[in-house]
Amino acid sequence: MNWLIATDLDGTLLDDDYDLVAAAAAVDSQAALGHEIALASSKTFSEMLKLASLCGRPPTLIFENGAGVAWPERLWRKADAGPVRHGFRVQLQGEGYIRLRSVLRALQRSSGARYQGFADMSVAQIAELTGLSTSGAALARERQASEPLRWLDTPEALQRFEQALQQRGYRLVKGGRFHHVMPRTDKACAVSALARRLAEKHAARVRVLCCGDSANDRGMLLGADVAVVFPRPDGSVLALEREASTGASVPAVVLHAATAGADAWTRAVTDALRRCGSAETRAPGGSAHE
Repeated sequence: MNWLIATDLDGTLLDDDYDLVAAAAAVDSQAALGHEIALASSKTFSEMLKLASLCGRPPTLIFENGAGVAWPERLWRKADAGPVRHGFRVQLQGEGYIRLRSVLRALQRSSGARYQGFADMSVAQIAELTGLSTSGAALARERQASEPLRWLDTPEALQRFEQALQQRGYRLVKGGRFHHVMPRTDKACAVSALARRLAEKHAARVRVLCCGDSANDRGMLLGADVAVVFPRPDGSVLALEREASTGASVPAVVLHAATAGADAWTRAVTDALRRCGSAETRAPGGSAHE
């Protein structure tokens, strides 16, 4: 194994054309070079299966922003718990979706805050808000551990809502279109768990390259050896700066992709790996921005 490549989907590996065949070919091209691939998304496990089923070598699926991980069989461990679904061992963080929805209903009653979760919407409403097909929206509604919210209240009410969630053991993550309520975990935690598992399996340090474009990708980008940042649809770019509260520093190598989509993703990842060569660790102090 060479690198662990963890990538966001929408706005990164996938563009507006949503070409899953091309995306699977891009993933397979890197897996064929000996890299381990993880798909990390706010999507549900059911949604991500569509892409995973097209891949010649199943990637690890980090779904619902890291609230769940679906491990391919080659990465199973004897002590692993969790059901096996479609060839993946599925593991969830937190107390599950039913408990999360109960907390959200109680908060809405006590605070009067205005918001809609996916469970409050019809499949047609989700399709209209997301641009998904009806069948795609139905898969997006198959939540296991997190809930996307359409916030309908003030920024001040959102701040109070976030504080109330934290007191109850949950966190709020801003995605591209929605706020996501989830257990105290994220994509970065899941990528770190995968890196540790790979290091144990191969008895060697794992170098990590992460690709993303949104605020919910920020943690995993900061935790990588190499970060590839993709532009948002409006042309803006996620800023990576040191996080004093967590001690996270900017990766030694930060590259910027030209656009989203499978071809652009392949070019960006190939260029990043070429530039890094056989570097094993982060450069001490400082960053090389391209």
